[in-house]
Amino acid sequence: MQDALRSWLASEAAVVVRMLETSRGMRAPLQLRCDLSALLSALGRPAEAEALLVHEATLREEALGSRHADTLATVSTLARQMAQEERTQEAISLYRHVVREYEASLGNHSPVTLRSMVSLGELLAAERLSDEAATVYRNALKGLEITLGTVHPLTLQTTDALGMVLAEQGKRGLAASIFKRALEGYQKAYGPRHPETLGTMSNLANALRLQGKLEPAVTLYHQAYNGLHTQLGANDRETLRAMHGLAAVLAQLRRHEEAVPLYRQAYAGRCELLGTLSPITLRTLGELAQSLVALGELDEGQELLRTCLAGCNETYGPEHDEALQTAERLAVALVRGGDHAVAEGHYQHVLGVLAATLGDKHERTRAVASKLVDNLISQARLSDAQDIAKHYRLDWALRQVRKPPGVADSALKGLNPLSPGNGRASATSVPAGKGQAIESVVKERTRAALAAKAR
Repeated sequence: MQDALRSWLASEAAVVVRMLETSRGMRAPLQLRCDLSALLSALGRPAEAEALLVHEATLREEALGSRHADTLATVSTLARQMAQEERTQEAISLYRHVVREYEASLGNHSPVTLRSMVSLGELLAAERLSDEAATVYRNALKGLEITLGTVHPLTLQTTDALGMVLAEQGKRGLAASIFKRALEGYQKAYGPRHPETLGTMSNLANALRLQGKLEPAVTLYHQAYNGLHTQLGANDRETLRAMHGLAAVLAQLRRHEEAVPLYRQAYAGRCELLGTLSPITLRTLGELAQSLVALGELDEGQELLRTCLAGCNETYGPEHDEALQTAERLAVALVRGGDHAVAEGHYQHVLGVLAATLGDKHERTRAVASKLVDNLISQARLSDAQDIAKHYRLDWALRQVRKPPGVADSALKGLNPLSPGNGRASATSVPAGKGQAIESVVKERTRAALAAKAR
């Protein structure tokens, strides 16, 4: 019914446009053409919508000039149309042109110029062009505070957006200060319980979490989550975001018993809202699984990690970083459960991709190689462990590996060799002296493992 109504409206609007254009000296109003273009796009006819806008922009530029308000308004509408079709690079190019022309004709503080800047910043941020996005947002914010005031909705939205970009750049302290500024503005403009205020509170909490300020982050996340739950309901996008954030900071504090129920609710809500293969849903599932593993719920944690890995492989591909991280986490969980052989396969896959993309000497490649070596030693495959350690130049002087005397192969199988100092297995955690051979390392760790088992 809705599509039928849109189709009828589009056909009637097209008739009006043609009638006006066949009348001498008349032009169809710009807003009518833009509305017709939007209808055509909604009906799944983007090519017709774009052709209409391109034709209009060309005519107006010829008649009025490239800097006329009507010409630039048409180009802006065309840029929005391209952005909706996910032709982001083309939309960014058009918005850059529009901003330059508006700055030249109207100045930096015109509301029209500033709104175009904000639109450009949004697209740049979506494309992870963080440096340019931050510059555009800063320039827009200066003008917005002067022209519209510090508590105008667009000013506050831009302040919040700048904070998000700064957080993306890893400038966590600066991002937190920007979010505090935005939060104060929202509280002044809308009050402490408004959804916009609470959403910015979530952003500030996340910035504090990334700075390692976990207790203040928990307090803010609790306030944001409780407020959004009351105002918007349990399954609203913003409520779920705050719920996930609260679970994440609780997990960082090793309060996994509190984190798991929140992760479960967030995962169920995002499955319903976004689908099981959404990147955000998969991230929630992976973090839920990690908390379960931390609690010792290995069977469920491993099963959820397998589900997450299958989803990442389908959504991103098996060589994407999200898939690789999930495969590595699954391997760690399998090792904790004593399933070293299956874990080895995941480590081998991750190591192969990292070596090919980052190189053998990259820190992350070597870290995974170290885990693989530990896993091989746990299976008493000392020669294989030596080969991997030698190839990736791990911190061992490698020569003539021998099985530690008096220890049978069967005694090594199923064990997780431990470093006596910290109780963890790691190829790089054992300092290597100049004359130290891998056999001495293996002896130390094997003895420690057998002693731990005996206790």
